[in-house]
This record gives sequence, structure tokens and C-alpha cells, in this order.
Amino acid sequence: MSAEKNDNTSPIIQPPDLQELLGHTNEIVPHPRPDLVAAYRVIQDRLQPDTGIIYHPCNADDISPSVAFPKSRVIYVEWDSQVVEGSLAHKNVVALKAAGQEAYFADARVFNPGIVDIVILRNPIIASDGPVSHLKSGGYALVNDYHGNASELYKKDDEFELIGIVHSRTPNKEPILDTASPELYWERVETDEELQATPDYPGLVIMTKPQTGTERLTLEIWQATLNRLREEYPDAKSMDGMLVYGSPNLRFFPESLPHKKGHMDDIFVFRRKPLPGIS
Repeated sequence: MSAEKNDNTSPIIQPPDLQELLGHTNEIVPHPRPDLVAAYRVIQDRLQPDTGIIYHPCNADDISPSVAFPKSRVIYVEWDSQVVEGSLAHKNVVALKAAGQEAYFADARVFNPGIVDIVILRNPIIASDGPVSHLKSGGYALVNDYHGNASELYKKDDEFELIGIVHSRTPNKEPILDTASPELYWERVETDEELQATPDYPGLVIMTKPQTGTERLTLEIWQATLNRLREEYPDAKSMDGMLVYGSPNLRFFPESLPHKKGHMDDIFVFRRKPLPGIS
């Protein structure tokens, strides 16, 4: 695919005077994350995707794609709907531009980068629909599930094929693309063995020990403790998978069991299926 720039008709607010604003960036320095660079290179090596144009909205100051795919045109978009000039998102755009990156201060929900080969969504706090609508047939979406973006694409199995999960839970801590039953992420553990094999288990033990009194968490202990807390704190609230209880010192207990496979911060790799009119 050609890496020529596309005409853009979406609303874009360009920073006023770049040099004038550079002194107000609070020394934001765009930088790559070595773990993400390594993960993207694994995807490149395994799948050999087209990488002519890569679109990464809501990237903050992360330029990992530019390092992982040095020959690609990488488009970054940041936005703050409440504040324009002076917001952190705006400062990120100024810093990205100063670092020689192609960056726009625009609403990623409606921004039009043209047809792209890869879309990257990591913690974007927006729905996936807008950004992935510009993904070509056979292109790849690389997303995590911190705000549910992977789950959004998984439900659209008529449009997207789940290829695998990139993670670094390996003996040498090097990333791999795991293609064995990645759909198990959307199933909850059902046995103690599955529970104790999940990457969430060590953290769950630390989180629940004050209530359970044990370092060997089981499904029976988890359920009994959750039931007890609900009875003791009838005013407890559910928030982001947690039971929030106690006042004034709020405490938390997990209401949902871990996934059978994967973690919400892994990279879920989806390939867009052929669609009429999209090439």
C-alpha cells in the first residue's frame, strides 16, 4: 500500500506556534517502550503483515510503532474534549511533532487517516469502531482489553478473526504470539487448577489475603468470602469487576474470576476479514 499522505476531512486542531509551545510541554519526550517494540517485531516476524501505514490513536507519548516499523508511515492522534491548548494530550502532540512524528490533535472517533494497514489501540478510552473502520481487508488490529477494545472486536466475528495473543509470560520473558485457543480469554476459570495457573493468581492472592487469611486461594474460598462481604456490607457497590465496600476507608474484593487465558494488557491480534468495497 502506498505510504503517500491522504487528504483529511476530519476536524483537526493544529497547535498554534510549535516553537512557542515547546517550552510548555513540561519536557515531554516521546519515547518507545522496549516491551512493545519487541512485541510488534514478533507480530511482524510471525505474520508478515503489510506495514505501509500504521494508525495509532490515543498513543500519549509512546512512539514504539515508529521504532518497530521504521519504514512505515505512522499516524498518531491525541485529543482532549474538555481542554484544547495546554492539555496533556495537546502537549503530547506538540512533543510528537517536535520529535519528527506525524501527529494530529483531533478526535480519534471521527478522524480520517485514510485506509490503513494496521490499527493499534492501547488503553484508548474510546470505542474501537471509529479507528478500525479505516482498516483495510486483511489488515491487522493490535489491541488490548483494558477498556474492552479486544472484547468489542471479538464480538464482531463476522468482521474480525482473532489470530492470537502476544505476551511475555515465557521462561526467558521474551514475547511470543500464542495462537493456541486465544478465545479462552473470554471464558472464566472453572477449577482451582485453572485459577492457580492464570497470570492474575499472584495478584489475586495478595489482594484477597486480608479477607481470606490464606495464600492458597481456591474457588470455594473466593466465593464464600465474596458472599460474606456482600452480607456484611449491604451498601457495597460493584465497580469494574470489584466489590467496593467499607467507609470511610474503601476496600476492594474481586467479584469476577480470572480469564482462562491471557491478560487484559496483552496484545490481542485481529485480522480484518474481506469486506465489500474495502481493499
